[in-house]
Amino acid sequence: MLSVMLAALMSDLTSIFNSASTLFTIDIYQYIRVKASNRELMIIGRSVLLCQPIISLRCSYNHSIWIENCVTCHTVLLPVLTLYVEFIHLNN
Repeated sequence: MLSVMLAALMSDLTSIFNSASTLFTIDIYQYIRVKASNRELMIIGRSVLLCQPIISLRCSYNHSIWIENCVTCHTVLLPVLTLYVEFIHLNN
């Protein structure tokens, strides 16, 4: 039962990190650097993916609730930032 719960947690966090990395790379980085090559976008996406757990741990206040803060940090802050950048992009 414990292994099933850990597998579900790992799957959930993996999908969140992958989505946040894609959002940053395609919506924010590609807006900043328009002529980025596919290789550069891949490197940035992987770098963001590696930095996200560190950022999530820094966002947490208590080690016993780091998972909730990790999910909150990447499911609330990054989409809001992406919407803000898209809003600015559409109004220019």
